[in-house]
Amino acid sequence: MLHLAVVPVPAGRGEPAHEHADLCFVLATGSPDTVQAESSDAPLRWLTVADAAHTTSQANLRESLARLERRLA
Repeated sequence: MLHLAVVPVPAGRGEPAHEHADLCFVLATGSPDTVQAESSDAPLRWLTVADAAHTTSQANLRESLARLERRLA
């Protein structure tokens, strides 16, 4: 699954208001216990779609998760 969201970014830190394109994608594995985090600064954890939606306040990520949930149904 792939979801592209263009989100507004307000002016700040010396930059004018602009937009960011956020690309969200979902990967799956048949061997979740063998997956390793890239580094200790990038912790890895497995969540259900519902738990992931409750973990974030970002509207575009919640939309990606809602699309994933519909696809898995």
